[in-house]
Amino acid sequence: MDNTTDFSTEKTVNAAPASAGGTETSVDLTFEPSCIGELRSTLTISSPVGGDYIFPIFATCTPPKPQGPYVIKSGGTTYITFRNNFPNATTAFTFTVDNPAFHLSKSGDNIRGKKDHRIVIGFDGADSGTRAPVMGKLIISCARSAGGTTPAQWIYYLKGITVDGKETKDK
Repeated sequence: MDNTTDFSTEKTVNAAPASAGGTETSVDLTFEPSCIGELRSTLTISSPVGGDYIFPIFATCTPPKPQGPYVIKSGGTTYITFRNNFPNATTAFTFTVDNPAFHLSKSGDNIRGKKDHRIVIGFDGADSGTRAPVMGKLIISCARSAGGTTPAQWIYYLKGITVDGKETKDK
């Protein structure tokens, strides 16, 4: 791979010997973008017998799409696994929720590059006494731009459900 750490593949791929008509072999290529926009690279596959094969790689990364809803029962917690896709950089991220019925174990953390991080979210229950679901958002942001002019931001929808002694089905 050339030009970017956003693409990765195995260093060595074993292939069956070629037959008279050729032999098809596949190579798994992973795209883990660290910026918004178009990325280009090349993949070179070399064989002492077959020579070099050079493949242009083009990929586009769009801004993160909201995810969820993550369902949390009253008095309970859940976690969301978040990945810092910025390569080789520990980055400061902030975590906020937009509804006070939800709470976080931490308001932010420094996450190493290309590493996963668990964010714990709790739901206290509805204050209104109703059993209607309570909606909210977890917003993860960082000052570092993801290739654009605004800070990077990820949104996770939350759905708190009130349970009082017996199971409530999520509708």
